Amino acid sequence: KIKRLVAQLNDGEEWSCALSSAGPGEFMVMVSKARLDAHGLRVGSLAQMSLRPDTSRYGMPVPEALAEVFA
Repeated sequence: KIKRLVAQLNDGEEWSCALSSAGPGEFMVMVSKARLDAHGLRVGSLAQMSLRPDTSRYGMPVPEALAEVFA
């Protein structure tokens, strides 16, 4: 069951996100207003989004020195 994803909007910068339930059999990924604004989009705009499983250990980029502290 994949819940953590890496998303990319309109070939922009990738970010870590979560797959959330939007009702029976429906799912969503939250996109912040700041991210929409950065791409010149608004609610209801059409955009291309790519998603892939986040296979990182912590679900986000972690500096190597901090990862050593967690180990």
